[in-house]
Amino acid sequence: GFCCSQCHGWDANGAALLWLAHPWRLTRDAALVEGMVGPIAKGVHWIDRKRRAGKGRRADPAVTGLLPPGVSAEHLGPVDHFYWDDFWGLKGYKDAVEIARVLGRAEIKFFTTSRDRFRDNLYNSLDLTIQNKQIDYLPGAAELGDFDPTSSAIAIYPVNELRNLPQPYTQNTFDLYYDFFQRRRQPDFAWKAYTPYEVRLIGTFVYLKEIERAHALVDFFLADQRPAAWRHWAEVVRRGYRTPGFIGDMPHTWVGSDFISAVRTMLVYEDELDRSLVVGAGLYQDWVDAPEGMSIRYLPTYSGRLDYTIRK
Repeated sequence: GFCCSQCHGWDANGAALLWLAHPWRLTRDAALVEGMVGPIAKGVHWIDRKRRAGKGRRADPAVTGLLPPGVSAEHLGPVDHFYWDDFWGLKGYKDAVEIARVLGRAEIKFFTTSRDRFRDNLYNSLDLTIQNKQIDYLPGAAELGDFDPTSSAIAIYPVNELRNLPQPYTQNTFDLYYDFFQRRRQPDFAWKAYTPYEVRLIGTFVYLKEIERAHALVDFFLADQRPAAWRHWAEVVRRGYRTPGFIGDMPHTWVGSDFISAVRTMLVYEDELDRSLVVGAGLYQDWVDAPEGMSIRYLPTYSGRLDYTIRK
């Protein structure tokens, strides 16, 4: 199977399955995925073996049936059961089921059964961790019960589980994040550094229909591109333009791709749970008010190519 050798995480297999399914979603060309059935099946069986191994590894029911403990790519801390990995695994299962259905493959029964069991294990674990840790937000890891909204955001996009996530804990997670975000913008609030992976929260707030929050994040993060004229983000942004310290990769293309995905969400996004296409949910009012209006051309979506014009 695929693995993240640098971070020793378990997210890559689910992410790889999304990558294998994505070309078909954008083109609806079944021939593109015909030759990928083998790798897709191997990816699913790998996740399934790891999930089954988790049943007997620990007596703790809060981690039963999850992917193994690891060092999350989003945390780089202790070895624990990170929900980041499990939500990627769930996304891999979901995409494998869809491809098997499109191709009429017999594997769909196994894929579907494994997906449903894994989803049940994941949500049971979330519920137990919230109860055991007495928290009112989505935890980042079962053992830690930590607050990690940048990690939790993937459950909304690309995993598309918003309607299944437990409430009010999901809403609380992003309300708490936004409260911190607002305080960080104040001149008298002390902070040292942050990672611009937070740009993916722009899209999260579009999904949550909190567009003003999404726009506030766009303005803040664009102002923190360093050096400004280069129009990119480093992996770590420090308070004060000349503050020395570790900055990680620069440019950090994971951050850049998250920003592209978030801005696309403002223009259009797919709600996979009800198979709808949501158009223009995050547009700026001044785009709409402009005398010439605004136009989108040749934008690929799961429903085909999208062109649209908005003009008052």
